[in-house]
Amino acid sequence: MKEENEKKKEKRVMAEFRVFVTDEHGKIIRDTGIKESKSFVKWFLVGILADLSVHNRTCKNTSGSEFTLQAEGNISGSGRKGLFRGSAGVGNDTYGILVGSNDTPPTNEDFKLLEKIEHGDGTGQLEYDKMMFPDINISGGYVKLPFLRTFYNNSGATITVKEIGFVVKVEWNNTYCLWLRDVLSPPVDVEQGKTLSVQYIIKTKV
Repeated sequence: MKEENEKKKEKRVMAEFRVFVTDEHGKIIRDTGIKESKSFVKWFLVGILADLSVHNRTCKNTSGSEFTLQAEGNISGSGRKGLFRGSAGVGNDTYGILVGSNDTPPTNEDFKLLEKIEHGDGTGQLEYDKMMFPDINISGGYVKLPFLRTFYNNSGATITVKEIGFVVKVEWNNTYCLWLRDVLSPPVDVEQGKTLSVQYIIKTKV
């Protein structure tokens, strides 16, 4: 009975994250370890509902504007088009994994990182590498979907990262929706010349 109760307490669908900093030689100098994500936010489920039901749904983009996810409009002569993209390229800070400098606790209604750190090598900026999506793997009884992104600090000063998140691009109209947002406690400092890596893991268990 105790074993059954413990099994019921286990989360069957969840997200985790890990944030770490490496030096110029690739040595890890700071590491949060694996942490449980406080997300997903509301717009993740709205997107899934629109895509699965093939019915329009009202969503909110990262500018705070409501728009219609036109799921039925994604039918073409060559078949149904995918609604969402997460594979942002080098230098693209509009979607994919993003980082920021605000430590306001996450809520279900969050639609953006509150103070996004922009791509670049200027004051307060980090250089965004491309998104990476390794294969799904099974470990510890969970099926895991990892994705990650690397950021380089060439700004000339230490950058303090307080929030992380994952934004998807809505393909048909080039707008963007937040799916995940987390606040780091404690914040993570990225010194000049150091590299920040952020990994999210979505995992499920039967």
